[in-house]
Amino acid sequence: RLERVPQPPLARPLMPAWGTLAVAVFVVAFGAAAIARRPPRAALAAGLVAAAGVLVLRPAGPAFLAFGTRVPDSMSEPDARATFEALHANLYRAFDYESESAVYDALARSVSGELLEETYLSVRRALVMEEEGGAMSRVVAVRPLETRLESQGEIDAEGGRARAFTVSALWQVDGRVTHWGHAHDRTNEYEGRFTVAAERAGWRIHDAEITRQERVESDSVKNDKSRESDEL
Repeated sequence: RLERVPQPPLARPLMPAWGTLAVAVFVVAFGAAAIARRPPRAALAAGLVAAAGVLVLRPAGPAFLAFGTRVPDSMSEPDARATFEALHANLYRAFDYESESAVYDALARSVSGELLEETYLSVRRALVMEEEGGAMSRVVAVRPLETRLESQGEIDAEGGRARAFTVSALWQVDGRVTHWGHAHDRTNEYEGRFTVAAERAGWRIHDAEITRQERVESDSVKNDKSRESDEL
């Protein structure tokens, strides 16, 4: 039921394991040739040939041979947009589950733990149709209208520093409630800012601020009104 969310880019080592292994193999081959009293040029050639073989094959090597870390490349706007929109869609899809515990578990795959309860309550509140006696509507569709990458860097998360980016988003949510044999639709439009962080379990929405919310007429409601006008 949930969309696949891309994994955060991993930090790459400044000296990968195969690079350290190539240096070690060069030293061993050169030393062995020197001990065998080979001419310096022959010893150097032996070391270079051995190191070249490692560089060509590039074996994974033990992890402890990697040294230092290189900061992952910055995310492109399309990648940031795809990551956020998948998390955002899953935030609503979590409410397709029946039990509250299942909803929480699904939400936890999209939202940071500190934001979990607040998100659960705010989305649930948005799905309640007061004009229908407080009935819960079911999300039919989530339509991203605009997602813009604002900034990226690092934030404090999970007791340390984590990569993060901030987006501003505009989207619409279609909801439907069915009772007494009738279906009632409504569409809400929202605007907000979100911070997405690379936590240990993957990308999570770390902070959210809804700056605008309003009811809009869906295409189906407009069509119904148009048909009623034609009949009159």
